[in-house]
Amino acid sequence: MSAVSEKEWLVWRMASVAIATDAIALEQLSNELISQYTDSELAGIWRQARLVLTEEDECWLEDELYRILVENSQVAA
Repeated sequence: MSAVSEKEWLVWRMASVAIATDAIALEQLSNELISQYTDSELAGIWRQARLVLTEEDECWLEDELYRILVENSQVAA
């Protein structure tokens, strides 16, 4: 049995949050990821998470991540 890498684990965490449509958990996970990973690494995690989501879950995740991005940019301004 092989160990799951940290990034693979984060992919599954992001996917499970999207499936559960848990906005609070997504915001917490997003803040955690932003503080630890580059934009390129985050994009890779997002791309992999999308592979296991339904179209509806993917749309929810995309909308929520955009909302978080807007809120974070307003706080920073």
